[in-house]
Amino acid sequence: MKTFAEEDSPSVQSTMYKMCEKILEAAPEVATVTYALPNKHYFEIDLSWHKGIENTGKNAEVYAPQSGPNGLIKCEVSRS
Repeated sequence: MKTFAEEDSPSVQSTMYKMCEKILEAAPEVATVTYALPNKHYFEIDLSWHKGIENTGKNAEVYAPQSGPNGLIKCEVSRS
């Protein structure tokens, strides 16, 4: 959970791989780790029209889901 929450990663795939590595390091009895994460995107909502609320970048707190296509990203890492 710590890796998922704190990893400053360029991609979901990279974070998933690092999470798998951590599990394999911590639990020698585990042979394979598999993840499937939804690939959904959320965008900041422009709230500047309401009392000048800044809801962009690091100040963003309100997001709307993208209505377009999304999918499932899968990852499986095994010991050699």
